[in-house]
Amino acid sequence: MRRRVVSLLSAALLLTGVACSCGGPRRVPVTDDRAYAVDSGELTLDEGLKRAGIRIPGCLAEDLRYALVNDGFNYYYWVYLSLRTSEECMNEFLDDNNIRNSLTGAARVEGAEYEKPLRARPLWMDRSEVREMGWSVGPEQSFQDYGARTGTDYTIDMVIQHVPGTDEVQGYLYAFKSG
Repeated sequence: MRRRVVSLLSAALLLTGVACSCGGPRRVPVTDDRAYAVDSGELTLDEGLKRAGIRIPGCLAEDLRYALVNDGFNYYYWVYLSLRTSEECMNEFLDDNNIRNSLTGAARVEGAEYEKPLRARPLWMDRSEVREMGWSVGPEQSFQDYGARTGTDYTIDMVIQHVPGTDEVQGYLYAFKSG
C-alpha cells in the first residue's frame, strides 16, 4: 500500500512538472555587447526602443550602452541609454525624438556654460541599476536637463554634459511608461 502511494505521488509530481514545462516556448536571453549587465535580456534593443517610441540615429547605433529593465508588469520596461558622441550627433538624436532642454526649450546641446547642478534630483538617478551601470550622475555633477513624452506614452528624462578635454558630450537617458 505504501509503495502504491509513493508511486502515485511520484507520477503526480512528474505530470505536474511536464505540464508546467509546456507553458509555451521559453525565450533565449538576448545578448548584445552594448547591454549593461543589469539588462533583463528579455528584449532586443530595437524591441525596447520601439515600445518606448525612441529612435536612434545611425551615428549612435554602435556608440551607445543600454539596459532594458522589466518594470514588474512584464511588458513595460525602464529604458536606460548612455550616449557618448559628438554634439552634432547628439543634436540629431534630440531632434529625432523631440527631446527639449527644460530651461531653453531647444532640441540641441547648449554650451558648457548651461551645465548646472540639477535643481531637483530625479529619483531614477538613485536606483540600483544606475549604480550598477556606473553612471556618473552624482549630486556634485553639472548637467543640462532635457525631457520629452513619446507617442507611446513613455516619459523621457535625460541629462547631458560636455566631456572635458574632448569635443564630445555624454548623455544619460531614462524612459518609463507614464500613461
